[in-house]
Amino acid sequence: INQFGKGDKYFGVAIMMLTMPGLPMFGHGQIEGFAEKYGMEYKQAYYNETPDEHLVWRHNKELFPLMKMRYLFSQVENFEFYDFIDKNGDLNQNVYAFSNRSGNEAALVLYNNSYYETDGSISFSHPRMISGDGGMKRPHHITELLNFKPYNEYYYIYIDHRTQLQYLLSGKEIAENGFRIQLFGYQYRVCLNFREIYDADGKFERLYNLLNGKGVTSVDEALKEMELLPLHIKYENFFSYDNMEKIRTYLVHKPDKKKKDEVIALPGKLDKELDLLVTEFSKYLNGKTTNEKFEKKFHNDLSDCRNFFQFWISHNNRKSVTKWMKSCDEILPVNSKLETNREYLTFINLLVLKQLFSKKSDTSKIN
Repeated sequence: INQFGKGDKYFGVAIMMLTMPGLPMFGHGQIEGFAEKYGMEYKQAYYNETPDEHLVWRHNKELFPLMKMRYLFSQVENFEFYDFIDKNGDLNQNVYAFSNRSGNEAALVLYNNSYYETDGSISFSHPRMISGDGGMKRPHHITELLNFKPYNEYYYIYIDHRTQLQYLLSGKEIAENGFRIQLFGYQYRVCLNFREIYDADGKFERLYNLLNGKGVTSVDEALKEMELLPLHIKYENFFSYDNMEKIRTYLVHKPDKKKKDEVIALPGKLDKELDLLVTEFSKYLNGKTTNEKFEKKFHNDLSDCRNFFQFWISHNNRKSVTKWMKSCDEILPVNSKLETNREYLTFINLLVLKQLFSKKSDTSKIN
């Protein structure tokens, strides 16, 4: 603790201790963050130290799970070291990179033992002596050591131990350019649970390009989101700031009594973007949604809401307002302050979703 502190540098060094061959050992009081040094002859502690709860929590979250996986790190037969080459083509000796495996399970560990951020890649392992023969083991490419196939159709998913985020890798990209990674100062990454994916229809290639090296909570969920991206775009276009301001005006605008012929209506552009949204949505329901019917129901709901808001706002603007109305006005997500608040966006959103999911059977068709 006195040597490495209690921050990222300490945990980076501890991660190396746990994931390299050999027997990891913790000192007395190290997990609790105690600084006092004492031997077996000590009958009691002389410092009045209290456990660092955050430090204990990080041990439980980051270190102890790896201690249960020592079968993956303890042996030397498949242990390999790598040179970390930065983006300028220079060897960065502050970065430790090594891998190990047990059966079909592999792990890759990287640690930046420096305050400065770095960006680079690892490709080939170090040559090493073979025990007993006196010979030298040749360097191997990382694709060989992790059993990656260097082809367009093969992609690989791994989990970052610390963040529990999933990352998508291209077998061909790693074969050509190595395993690329960006590390902040004293940051470590333990890559576990490598899983091979065969990309038959090109959807993982599109997702790989879309993520551009970023981690996600679930690659499978990210794949679904990517497939629904056209729908999300239509949804965002409809709920643009201009459209929502036009709906707000429609809801709160009070027609001039002198102008009997004045008609309050939604602009045509809104209907056009609503039509595009419904058309895109209907693709996921086998085209059963009728655009005209949907728009009519939405306009009717919006018209009913406008009538209510006009009534509610006019009554809350009176000199004498009943106590229950004042209380309701504070609770309602859409109230007499519609001209200034933005809670009505959620209300409009619910109106749209109500019409989109008009049938109970629709919810089972869209996950």
